[in-house]
Amino acid sequence: MGKKVLDSSIENVVDLEGEMTPEGLEQQAQFLPLWYRSSGLYIKKSKFYPVFPKIPIKSKPTGMESAIDLDILNEEERASLPIIPFFSYEEFRLDIDGQFPLMTASGYLRFPGVHYVAKLSKSGNGYLGKIWFKHGNVTSFGYKYLKIELVNSIFPKNKKAKVTFYGGGATQKISTYNFSSSYYRKIDFEFDFEEGVQPVLDINTHDHPNRPSDLTNENLSLPKVYQRAGFNVSRSGDDEVLSSLKGANGKWSNMEMHDAMQAYWSKFSAAPKWALWTFFAKQHDMGSGLGGIMFDDIGPNHRQGTAIFYESFINDAPAGDSNPAAFVKRSKFWTAAHEMGHAFNLAHSWQKNYPGFGSSWIPLVNNPEDRSFMNYPYNVSGGQNAFYSDFDFRFTDNELLFLRHAPNNFVEMGNSDWFDNHAFEDEHIVTDNRLSLEISVVQDNQVVEFLEPVYLELKLSNSSGAPMAVNKHLLNNLKNVMVLIQGPNGKVSKVRSFVEYLLNQKEQILLPNESITQKHFISAGPDGWYIKDSGSYKITVMVERDNQVYGSNNVDLEVLLPKTTETQLLANQYFTEEVARVLFFNGSRVLESGNDALLKVVETVPESNASIHAAMALAMPYMKDYKMMSFKEDTPQAMVKSASQENAGFKTLTADQKKAQSLIDIATTRTEQFAKTYGAASSSEHLNEIISFIKSNDSGKKVDKIEKDLNKYRGN
Repeated sequence: MGKKVLDSSIENVVDLEGEMTPEGLEQQAQFLPLWYRSSGLYIKKSKFYPVFPKIPIKSKPTGMESAIDLDILNEEERASLPIIPFFSYEEFRLDIDGQFPLMTASGYLRFPGVHYVAKLSKSGNGYLGKIWFKHGNVTSFGYKYLKIELVNSIFPKNKKAKVTFYGGGATQKISTYNFSSSYYRKIDFEFDFEEGVQPVLDINTHDHPNRPSDLTNENLSLPKVYQRAGFNVSRSGDDEVLSSLKGANGKWSNMEMHDAMQAYWSKFSAAPKWALWTFFAKQHDMGSGLGGIMFDDIGPNHRQGTAIFYESFINDAPAGDSNPAAFVKRSKFWTAAHEMGHAFNLAHSWQKNYPGFGSSWIPLVNNPEDRSFMNYPYNVSGGQNAFYSDFDFRFTDNELLFLRHAPNNFVEMGNSDWFDNHAFEDEHIVTDNRLSLEISVVQDNQVVEFLEPVYLELKLSNSSGAPMAVNKHLLNNLKNVMVLIQGPNGKVSKVRSFVEYLLNQKEQILLPNESITQKHFISAGPDGWYIKDSGSYKITVMVERDNQVYGSNNVDLEVLLPKTTETQLLANQYFTEEVARVLFFNGSRVLESGNDALLKVVETVPESNASIHAAMALAMPYMKDYKMMSFKEDTPQAMVKSASQENAGFKTLTADQKKAQSLIDIATTRTEQFAKTYGAASSSEHLNEIISFIKSNDSGKKVDKIEKDLNKYRGN
């Protein structure tokens, strides 16, 4: 069957016989010399002046006007008029040869402000295409088809693409674009690493014997992975970041990682930017089960940084592996490419149509068997051996389509939110009834005070009647869990986390009626505060497991009116992003305005539940030694430099147990109130840390009373 192309005369689809197959085109295109390839970015720039039919001329008698032809004026005459020229700008991306060609064209027109994507077919010496995707001011861009005529040359400056837009009842538009680059977009990578960590930035594809038989033997780097995806990669830094690692446990807490990332990205302007920071560290507080985090929302700009942890499960080869060293090196390489892919707004292979997401990009289909950087090797049928035996170290065509041809703001770091603009369609809840999901708000009677943080407990139970293997981390973060909150105004919000985890897919056996549980802070996230106004809220949750989606019961939550005028006046300072972050990460030594707002809560309304949470969040960073990124200087000139260029390092701030104890004393003055609002909202591990600290600094019987009340409200 020949490939289908558009006949420009009848605007329909016909067959061309004798065309090379797409696979043959791709194989042939990969071996074309770079200078001969036509794929890449083409640009058209021009300037024009607004049309004013009549402009008053002072030399004419009053009441008389004369029309001015702007094209006949010289630059000096134009400059004398109160008219500013508009700069027309168009981008055209051609994807027909080179690495993994998609036979696709896309483009952006500043005027009228529209992005389009077209599927191409070869037609004579050129290409015909049908425009199937538009985004932006689509009403002013009615074209349905395009025709491409190419001028190739060994000299890049002489390469051109003449594109004719037609169909849809609109007058034909012809644009001639000049070749700009063999890549579609630019990106800057910086790879920084903790002292003692040797980051894996490249591997040899044949080092491990478990591989596709036709896999090219080459040295493959992380930048090359993204170059093949269409990015012109530049590098910044890539130096060791000194760290004394004198913290209490020598590991990274979420709080420390968040502050390190926050400090680093403050050196750049708070705006979208084609730049990504990847930090290679040793181990997270969660231990070896956490292999990486994408810090999805640092400040107002999202998807700008990732952290990879080498002293984790990604450092373990399967028992009996023929080349464990090569396996581990490949695993570390894959983990970095995977987490970096999230920063480009790529979802997991099994989450392409994750329930509840809706946006402007094309609907995608879940494919848990994809051999892609965005899939988990151990998730496919046959496990890691099956994955790597058929893995070509690449993204799927659908993922490449997004990376190369989606609108810039969908992909660029610091622009669209994580998972935004992937057009995930609503999915009907399907359940096999083997698992049941129950949710509850930890506060009694599902009533909270104004300003009081809200935590949601999830309980997933084995209702199958037989032992069942379940991922022990299934509920740990919001990657597989969707929490929906309907506010008093009827608006529904999806709760998002400030962090994304890469966790070991370790399973545990649940006996009949056994459960796994997890608590989540749901008051706020990177989108803002989900629960802040007084009134009634409805909460529901869905959990995805093995392509099944389990729905929970609905929970009604009531937020009370402010008890005092002082409480109400605190709202503007309290409901901020910094306060949300301090509460989420259980403290911060960097977010000063957030800490100031919480201190004001403690001082102004000490009798409130909110003051207990505020005092504890302020106390936590002082309970133990604390690592923080530091810069030698903080000048405007340094604002655009990388951490390595500034010789940044990690300094250890010593614990201030006296300050921590004074804040804990404030929080635990009324032990029953503390246990009721804070104890129920925290994990056992977190509570044990608090109790241990209190015991080490308090010789009285107060701790006994706290433990008694905690056990009461923890259901013990």
